[in-house]
Amino acid sequence: MPYYKYKAKDLKGEVHKGSILLDDPQALFAHLKEQQLFCISYKIGVQKKKKIKKLKTKMLVILARQMTTMLNSGISIIKCIGILHEQAEDKFLKSVLFKLYSEIQKGNPLSRILREQGQTFPDLFIAMVEAGEKSGSLDEAFEKLAIHYEKEKELEEKIKNAMIYPIILGIVSIGVLLILLLYVVPNFFTLFTDMLDTLPWSTKFLLALSQFLINYWGMIILGIGVLVVGFFAMGDQPWLKKRKEYLYFHLPVIGKLNKIIISARFAETLSTLYGSGLSLIECVDMSQKVIHHDQLDKKLDKVKEEITIGTPLSGALKNADIFPEMLVHMVEIGEESGQLEEILEKTSRFYAQEADTAIKKLVALLEPTMIVVLGIIVGFIVAAIVPSMYSVYKYIQ
Repeated sequence: MPYYKYKAKDLKGEVHKGSILLDDPQALFAHLKEQQLFCISYKIGVQKKKKIKKLKTKMLVILARQMTTMLNSGISIIKCIGILHEQAEDKFLKSVLFKLYSEIQKGNPLSRILREQGQTFPDLFIAMVEAGEKSGSLDEAFEKLAIHYEKEKELEEKIKNAMIYPIILGIVSIGVLLILLLYVVPNFFTLFTDMLDTLPWSTKFLLALSQFLINYWGMIILGIGVLVVGFFAMGDQPWLKKRKEYLYFHLPVIGKLNKIIISARFAETLSTLYGSGLSLIECVDMSQKVIHHDQLDKKLDKVKEEITIGTPLSGALKNADIFPEMLVHMVEIGEESGQLEEILEKTSRFYAQEADTAIKKLVALLEPTMIVVLGIIVGFIVAAIVPSMYSVYKYIQ
């Protein structure tokens, strides 16, 4: 998509400069016309590739909730942004709000300003604000955004909190094994030096592994580093990406959890957008960007194509075979009853509860599994050393 730098005049003759990503010059002219601007000149620039910092979900929740409160109190949009800028403590958020405040003072619509911030604001956030501006209900748009991102943050926190204990247990387990292999086992090596030929295979294997870790620890760390870097460097390779996407949905327990989480996000996003007056195709397109999964993107593109030719959303989703049958049936019920927004909201709540239950089951399964695995490894180490110790004792006698 080309990156256009433009100069334009408004109805008062004032010159405006800006830049935006659009498909072609006609799209640029149409965009400026919507803002009551007339293009003087433009050129295709080169967009510098830089890491764009995004607002965290927590910041989006705070921003949307505070905007809702102030707009409901009758405060103007420009004053709302000014107040938020003054009280913002986070440096990045403060700088973003300053840009918004400066541009709003020039009379530019908030949705346009948000879009020009690159990827700082999610597409969903911008689309909702734009819909609120068109319908004259910006306060309702921000309230829906606040509710949506509060649910997103709640789901994120559940996943993070659930994984804390297994991660700590895994780190402790690895630490215990390294201490045993690097410090405890080597102390027995001198005892077994004169009787290596008579030792059982388990003791020989353990001693060899311990010596390998001690002598080649630098190469091992380097090898792990190369594998990690290589994995991320090759992450865009089609065959590897396809394999990761397959595992994402087909791993035992985790695959089912991922399907549930994606179903909850799709239903919640679709409900939020559909209730804001956006067309069904726009809603699906934005939900697609929120999910952001290559394997699903292709199928959702087909869903949008079918909707364009008049196929109901439920039928298009059924043909695409993306989400669980229950979600498809609920969408069908919503379409038949004319209550699609309400049905989708209830469905998203159901899948959010399902995700919570699935996360708890996953953690409940991980904890004993990791403990059992650690117990087997430690048991193997003990079983390899103790019989050999008895042999040494008999040899000394």
